[in-house]
Amino acid sequence: MKTMEFSLCKREIVLHFFTAYIKKKCNFNGFKLLAIMIRNIIVVRHAKSDWENNGISDHERPLNTRGRRDIPLMASYLIQHYPSIDFVLSSDSLRTKETIEGLQKYGYNLSNITYTNNLYLASEDKIIDEIVGIDNAHSNVLICGHNPGLSEFVQNFCSLDFMDMPSLGAIYIEVDIDSWDDIYTSKGNIVRFDYPKKK
Repeated sequence: MKTMEFSLCKREIVLHFFTAYIKKKCNFNGFKLLAIMIRNIIVVRHAKSDWENNGISDHERPLNTRGRRDIPLMASYLIQHYPSIDFVLSSDSLRTKETIEGLQKYGYNLSNITYTNNLYLASEDKIIDEIVGIDNAHSNVLICGHNPGLSEFVQNFCSLDFMDMPSLGAIYIEVDIDSWDDIYTSKGNIVRFDYPKKK
């Protein structure tokens, strides 16, 4: 009986010091931070836009018939195969707004949306700067913007030899980071890549 009590005591001492060590290393009351933190970035290029009207600015170009026609198909695919989104960061151009609104119309739940001119024709570096500014409470984010910046971001962030995102292309990227600040020194892993002509 004394031997059993001694063994239990030893076990409790080991668990006590192990727990204290974990709390000190993780600065957290428990063991949740032992799990890998995966954040998801869904990169979406706007649908095909209208080039026929030369009297409007590039910023105000709407989607064309083909672009609007492709949206229901991609909305369905995003709903079935992509994670739920808790934050959307989009260029404020008309064609990106119509893309986001079209995906919403056909059932893709995008409720927390910020439109910003900072993503209009944004470079790769500017896109990264905007992602870094996202609140860490959000772990599944969707970025909607333009080429060539989006393609350059995906190509370099995911260590690809080449990337040219087609209209309404969607790329699902996982990245192992605790904070969006860590994206500067991290690399992403492509889980899915879909676009209308592929379907």
